[in-house]
Amino acid sequence: MGARSEGLYGKYLVKYNNGVYDGEFLNGEKHGNGQFKWDNGEQYNGEWKYDKLTGKGQFKFANGNIYDGEFLNGEKNGKGHMKFANGSFYIGDWKDDKLNGKGQLKLANGNLYDGEFLNNEMQGKGLMKWANNAQYEGDWKNDNRDGKGEMKFPNGSQYVGDWKNDARSGKGLMKWANGDQYDGDWNNDEISGNGIYKWANGDEYDGDWKNNERSGKGLLKWANKAMYYGDWKNGNRDGKGQMKFSDGSLYDGDWFNDLRHGHGDYKSDKGVKYNGKWLFDKQM
Repeated sequence: MGARSEGLYGKYLVKYNNGVYDGEFLNGEKHGNGQFKWDNGEQYNGEWKYDKLTGKGQFKFANGNIYDGEFLNGEKNGKGHMKFANGSFYIGDWKDDKLNGKGQLKLANGNLYDGEFLNNEMQGKGLMKWANNAQYEGDWKNDNRDGKGEMKFPNGSQYVGDWKNDARSGKGLMKWANGDQYDGDWNNDEISGNGIYKWANGDEYDGDWKNNERSGKGLLKWANKAMYYGDWKNGNRDGKGQMKFSDGSLYDGDWFNDLRHGHGDYKSDKGVKYNGKWLFDKQM
């Protein structure tokens, strides 16, 4: 240090090699209330204990951040609020110099998080309100939606279910603002696996999905009473399948790209039968 403080008791102004301290001492150590101004522009005004920031105080950082709250052994610990130079603001719990526990973080862009933190990251239970009126309440991990949660989108759509790495993954129910809804498996924000999709017009599909499209085995019921069960690929009837048309006619056979193609049995609503080859929805 630039000046000797050994054995000091009471209040003194002491210059060190990295700044100036104006405050109370106990047996040569900063102890009680005091202000330290560092040469780099940082400043602390508050309580000290045995030469360390301990108690309540205000710390102004060189980058413009300002912390008001509790300290322990030179670190932010307990309750406190931080005003960030970029306009963000946090109030809540601190531990080991980091956001730990419960708190409220308002970001400069208008987003607001109210919930649990672990080592400066949103983790545990929390509610996020975005500036665009979107809202999520549920589990968080490493700053991402992860676990169980409910998401309300700006357009009125809503999702309740599982999340992984900030994406819908696992089981979940999605209700769109247009009246459509899906209940089933998700993977990385896409409908993939098995589930039931109900359209607002009354159509309903129960079966396998891949990358937001019907793929695998599934049953589609149209609102006009038509029905198809069988293979799907890229959202189309493709492979083997049975179709009951709205007029009562039946087809059981091969499909390609949503058309009867290959070999199939057909029975019209009038009882006329055909068993043979089909080419792009036409009998051969």
